[in-house]
Amino acid sequence: MRNAFGAGLGVILLVGLYYAITIPSSDVGSAPSNEPITIGFIGPLTGDAAEYNIPIKNAVFLAVKDLKAQGKNIEVVYEDGGCDGDMAARALNKLVAIDKVKVVIGGACNGETLAMAPVAEREHVVLFSPSASSPDVTGAGQFVFRNVPSDTATSEALARLAHATHSSVAILSEAVDSTHDARTGFGTAFSGDGGDVVFDEAFAPDERDFKGLIKRIRESGAEAVMLNPQTESLAGAFMKQFRKSGATSTVYGMSVLGGGAFLDAAGEAADGIVFADYVPLDAANPQAQAFLEDYRKFFGEPKRDFAIASAYDAVNLIVQAAGHVGYDGPRIRDYLYNLPQYDGLAGKYSFDLNGDVVGALIGFKAVNKGAVERYTPCYKFDVLESKNVPEAPC
Repeated sequence: MRNAFGAGLGVILLVGLYYAITIPSSDVGSAPSNEPITIGFIGPLTGDAAEYNIPIKNAVFLAVKDLKAQGKNIEVVYEDGGCDGDMAARALNKLVAIDKVKVVIGGACNGETLAMAPVAEREHVVLFSPSASSPDVTGAGQFVFRNVPSDTATSEALARLAHATHSSVAILSEAVDSTHDARTGFGTAFSGDGGDVVFDEAFAPDERDFKGLIKRIRESGAEAVMLNPQTESLAGAFMKQFRKSGATSTVYGMSVLGGGAFLDAAGEAADGIVFADYVPLDAANPQAQAFLEDYRKFFGEPKRDFAIASAYDAVNLIVQAAGHVGYDGPRIRDYLYNLPQYDGLAGKYSFDLNGDVVGALIGFKAVNKGAVERYTPCYKFDVLESKNVPEAPC
């Protein structure tokens, strides 16, 4: 057993290193006269989708805390987007008119982001999403950026993984807009590789009894299931009923199946699930170690390490840009377009002329005895070569 003083000192040194290297002073520069920066944040703060947004909001809090510790004059105004386009657009209009923001982190949901894009274009406000993965975000506007790959790329990689061991699959989605692209991308890729999609249906967001769907899935003869929900608790309820029915098929899914609310709702029924996610934070990276340690101290064990890393990076990127060009929407937009590479918690990446991330890695994880573990292989995805998803080391 380690000496308590030694362990405490180790954490202090690690966190100190983290603060020291989060944003090197040579990269950040300094905002003119330490210009105050007010960033907007829009995501679901209430409703079922709030469970997805909580880790993202937590990461933004940590980024602001760390930046303030470095002497940055930064504040965030949080608004509820409700995972609803109209609600998010109203929130953005408020942030622009009342709070005079030039940059907004959000939306957390695809519908929020797409609805806000025209407002961002009209007002020349940078909209930076750490989690909107719809392919429709590509080309949504010159002021729209994201540091996550699209659902199409991720679901295609997941389909290739599933087809490596299964010849037929059932796809079950929640009937909401945000699941459409993963449903289409997975099905198209699985069929294109010679697989057979033998079942493809959706359930209503208020569904609670999945017995009929489960019966039809089992009768379809599908060797595996692609579970594609938006709401983690509903997915957990399905898994409990699915395993209770005696079904033993491998279940695949997107990153929502790694969320804490899903794991809590599914319990033991989550074991064996394989889901597409982004490459986990490098445990050997002192910066990542210290960030995760800080997150645990404030919020407990993180469930979406890439999402929180992307959100943390987003805030730091905005402050870095403002330090070089001032807090101005068009100038920050141009800075992001011309950034050769950003070395952040979520990896090394840049942005193309659509504001899409270039250089992101797609990985996989599995649930084993209630714990989320890394699952290989990983895939290298470059949006400039969108048809090329070669295998890459994790």
